[in-house]
Amino acid sequence: MPLCYAQRLWTKELLKQAFNLEKASDILSLNYKGLKEIPSTNWMYRTHGMGVDIFRTADAGGINF
Repeated sequence: MPLCYAQRLWTKELLKQAFNLEKASDILSLNYKGLKEIPSTNWMYRTHGMGVDIFRTADAGGINF
């Protein structure tokens, strides 16, 4: 469980810093919706409903919150 919490925290910080967001949940606004690359990284994100999935390749799974 601690590893899961640490990964989730890391992904929230990644989103905040990469997109200059006040909070990670701001990625769910219309400007960021969809499947997009996280700038200056080899990570992608996909918004869905009330959450976001962060992954390197679509077939490898990722971090979903």
